Amino acid sequence: MAALGGVILLVISRPLAILLIYWCPTLGSWWRMVSPWPFSGTAAISLVLGAVAPFAINKIKSLEEASQSAIQLYGNALDKLFFEATETECQVVLTLETGKVYAGWLDWTPSNPAVSEAYVKILPTMSGYRTADCRVAWTTFYQKVYLQLPDATTETEMEMFTKVIPISQVVTAGLFDPEMYIRFNADQ
Repeated sequence: MAALGGVILLVISRPLAILLIYWCPTLGSWWRMVSPWPFSGTAAISLVLGAVAPFAINKIKSLEEASQSAIQLYGNALDKLFFEATETECQVVLTLETGKVYAGWLDWTPSNPAVSEAYVKILPTMSGYRTADCRVAWTTFYQKVYLQLPDATTETEMEMFTKVIPISQVVTAGLFDPEMYIRFNADQ
């Protein structure tokens, strides 16, 4: 991929070098004195473009837009789910290989979930386990504790509640709306 970027910069740089020499012949003469090697001007322009282009492109397209484009083009279903959850500030529910279930807000997601050491950080609102009939038995309700914390609780103190979960341990994942969950399970 880097070689392709280099070729693109070279293809753009060569016509620019020719135009610069045409518009300002004294610049061409000066450059030949400083750097007598053939095509060194093209290489120098390519170097400058390579250093400046990322900043220019980032001015055109925001990080959020670039992330969304990359996820839509190259992301898998889990990438898209995590992106949607963070963009909409929606909770997720994760079921692990052990049967443990967490519902909460994503605190951090990996840029590449396919990496073997990839993990996700979640600030849980509830946790429990899957029963034999695959229903969720909620056992811990973190939000009750969060509401009892003093208003001056720092972000570092909240980190105590954050769970780090390897992506390889996640069996199922989905968006989680507590109100909808209550509606669907009103009889329980």
